[in-house]
Amino acid sequence: KVNEVMSMDEFMKWRDAKTKEREGKIKAKDEATISKFLADNKIQAQRDTSGIYYVLHSNKGGAKPTADQCVEVKYEGKFLDTGVPFDSNPKIAFSLNQVIQGWRLAIPMLGKGDSATFYIPSALAYGPQGNYGIPPDAVLVFDVTLFDFKNTYDPTTKTCK
Repeated sequence: KVNEVMSMDEFMKWRDAKTKEREGKIKAKDEATISKFLADNKIQAQRDTSGIYYVLHSNKGGAKPTADQCVEVKYEGKFLDTGVPFDSNPKIAFSLNQVIQGWRLAIPMLGKGDSATFYIPSALAYGPQGNYGIPPDAVLVFDVTLFDFKNTYDPTTKTCK
């Protein structure tokens, strides 16, 4: 049974409104989840304007990469809700413009040799679609050490140059 007929423009406006409503609910849920986790575990973290919380473990004040440079890092990724690791690498290079938005925003907070823990809201990670073993709307935690950064990624050597 058809309850309502709407034009394509009306449908697009309705769909956009529903998407924004869902995004707002998820953003509020993630904020509450991260804040509760930090409070329960007595972690003193800072929050940037994007909603990422972070704890700098070392801050040497060195040069920092931009969001379009290649970085060499060590990292471990965990799910906030369970603490279970889902990925790690002792040394990997990649271009920041090819990773999740949370990393594009967070890693440039680090200078060479610095390390931090980043609490990434789901919208800045893999969002409602999830990704290869990461469920939809998962809040992620990354422990990251920045070794180096340069202008471009070399796919042949898998390093920054």
